[in-house]
Amino acid sequence: TWDDAEGDYDHVRPPVRQIIPGESWVSEGPRVPFILISPYARRGGIVHDFGDQSSVVKLVNDVFGLPPLAGLPNESRATALGLARYGVDSLGPEDAQDSSITDLVGGFDAGRLAGTTAPLPASDAIIADDMVNGLPPGMSCKSLGIVPTDAQLGIATTIPADFNPRPKTNPTK
Repeated sequence: TWDDAEGDYDHVRPPVRQIIPGESWVSEGPRVPFILISPYARRGGIVHDFGDQSSVVKLVNDVFGLPPLAGLPNESRATALGLARYGVDSLGPEDAQDSSITDLVGGFDAGRLAGTTAPLPASDAIIADDMVNGLPPGMSCKSLGIVPTDAQLGIATTIPADFNPRPKTNPTK
């Protein structure tokens, strides 16, 4: 997963997840891709579900039958403290609290998981060294025939004048 947008600009405003009265608000950052590589994945599948790092935890919980982190005793106490102090009951791991966050199961092929369809070969995930290490890269949205959604829908993506991709720097100097 990408943990940080690295300054990429996204025309879709991140959703506000929680508002902590008198303190702050909690928001996701810009959208970033999640690439699922598995012999049990859907071939060429694109899943548009909302996810974050807790999606990986939710998948592990599902696969191994583990209880959600949010339900463990220390986390439950911390959630209760968050409710008492801030009036917000979702300040803890999001692996159980938010059903809108994907568990990544949609990226897997049910037949492959059940053993009725052969797993994908490793060669599907191998990229030749010259493709990875060569500059300029040979693949782009244009060369692959991909038209970004904003271009398809005619959404203007003018970067705001005050947008700073590196917040702790001054790009004007």
